Amino acid sequence: MALALSAAVALLMNLFLNMFGLSAEAKKIAKALLWTSYIMSPVEWPLSFTLLNALRAAGDARFVMIIAVISMWAVRVSAAYLLAYHLGMGPSGVWIAMTADWCVRGAFYAWRWRHGRWQNKNALIEG
Repeated sequence: MALALSAAVALLMNLFLNMFGLSAEAKKIAKALLWTSYIMSPVEWPLSFTLLNALRAAGDARFVMIIAVISMWAVRVSAAYLLAYHLGMGPSGVWIAMTADWCVRGAFYAWRWRHGRWQNKNALIEG
């Protein structure tokens, strides 16, 4: 479904961008960012966020939160700083760092799911 949605929006990208009256340079940057999203969203977003919700619903919220925070700072923020500023990639570098963060999170969540430690958690809230 994510692939179909990305493909549909990619086909309509120019129509959407024209609605905002962007300059030629801004439109060029927006297209590059959107293509990054169209390619990576169907691949990594479901693994990073759907699996996250399944683990969290099973009572493994602590693991999910720890991985999210560590990945955000270790991958997203540091890679964005490196790519955007030091390598001169600007906004594209930030989006590449974001998708790298999704890949790292997805790998950890898939590892957790595969090894089954989440099955030992208690999803019931006592109070």
